[in-house]
Amino acid sequence: MKYNLNYIVSAFAFAFLFLGIQSAIAQASTVSGTVSDNDGVPLPGVTIIEKNTNNGVVTGFDGQYSINTSSSNATLSFSYLGYETQEVATNGRTSINFSMIVDENQLDPVVVVGYGTQKKSSITGAVAIVNVEETEKSQYTNVVDRLQGRVAGVSVS
Repeated sequence: MKYNLNYIVSAFAFAFLFLGIQSAIAQASTVSGTVSDNDGVPLPGVTIIEKNTNNGVVTGFDGQYSINTSSSNATLSFSYLGYETQEVATNGRTSINFSMIVDENQLDPVVVVGYGTQKKSSITGAVAIVNVEETEKSQYTNVVDRLQGRVAGVSVS
């Protein structure tokens, strides 16, 4: 039986090409969804990173994201200021809607002072709060003028 050498080489080349494409398709995956808070409100600006890679995206203003992962079994890390960083295994899923959990430890009150910021519990002096909404009702357009007379014992100049 006589075989054409070109036919055999072409058949092997096609087989290797087909197997290469199949393995590439089986590994890569696109995952998309929406990230929200406990009340279901979409969170813009949530960072989503594929674990152990530099691959990452940020949610849009509507909390939606789409990330191309290197594997269909990748692990995604979700992080956002004031919320716990959480990891989720994709397990072959292409759609993951995710709800962030508030990090109670990060929500300590912070006071802005003339020389930096401090936690409210570590300040030894007096602290006063100025309600921004009240200052917006003022007839003055200058911030310094708006603050004048709002806090007892403070002279704004």
